[in-house]
Amino acid sequence: MEGAYLIWGIGLVIAYLAVPLLLWLLLRIWRAAWKIEYYARVTRQSTQKIVQHLENIPALNTTEAGLQGANALGKDVAAGVEALTALLARRAGGKP
Repeated sequence: MEGAYLIWGIGLVIAYLAVPLLLWLLLRIWRAAWKIEYYARVTRQSTQKIVQHLENIPALNTTEAGLQGANALGKDVAAGVEALTALLARRAGGKP
């Protein structure tokens, strides 16, 4: 009969140690899973906002093409101004 009490006592000790330990481990797993879910949700929201901003890139391409055209026009105007300055300087008798 003492063998049965010994086994029963060992079982109780294991149960008293194992159950709280298992509950603590389950709580840690649950917290980690919650944090992963939270960070995944935040990342998804941020990614959606980035995608919304990237949808405007074709408009930026149009703007860039317009700016390149304006830059070319500015260079042409600058060349014309230099030619006009040289012409006026020659007519005024100055050095070109």
